[in-house]
Amino acid sequence: MTHKTITNAHFVKLRDVINSCLSSHTGSINIISNMKEASLDDSDKSSLIYLYDGSIIDMDTIKLDELTQYRQHLLPMKENFNSLCGVDAICINNQNEWFFIEFKNCDIKNNSKARKSIRKKMIESIWYVFFLYSISGENTTSLFSGDITKFARENINYVIVGSQTKNTHYQLNIQAAESVGKHYTPPGFEQFKGYYFKDVYMLTEIELRDFILHFKA
Repeated sequence: MTHKTITNAHFVKLRDVINSCLSSHTGSINIISNMKEASLDDSDKSSLIYLYDGSIIDMDTIKLDELTQYRQHLLPMKENFNSLCGVDAICINNQNEWFFIEFKNCDIKNNSKARKSIRKKMIESIWYVFFLYSISGENTTSLFSGDITKFARENINYVIVGSQTKNTHYQLNIQAAESVGKHYTPPGFEQFKGYYFKDVYMLTEIELRDFILHFKA
């Protein structure tokens, strides 16, 4: 199995920002994880399932959903926090293009709860990442050209990775788009392209392997 390490300055900066903000609260948690661990479906504690097995190739990522719980430590004057929702994985390529990746081991088309969860994680993940930058002491004007919403629309992609066996109704559309260098956006998510994100699209675990293979780390 090959493992791809992300070493570009943009990803390293995000890692360092998170560490600087949360290191005194996270203890022994390792900020850097991998796609297999990020794809863990632990909804059924008796049978843990990894949507992506990483047997051929795996890659560094940051599991944002494990870090949102520390929000309450960053604003000590506030109480009664509800947990934020965070995407399962974030990676950044050497062109400063960001990818927020959410794994769903279910039928995206017919699971309204899953679709609602995806939409909720979109905005809360963006907010939390930019919040960490804002309290880290970094010069966000130089990092994001002074406009974080514009930066998100031009640099951040939201990728839904759905189980191939549970999303056969989308599989042909996904394959057709990927075969010509494009991406497939499931119905209902087009509205977020150019609004929250540069692009919003869907892959299965099969296409995710190719995504990692061609990722410019």
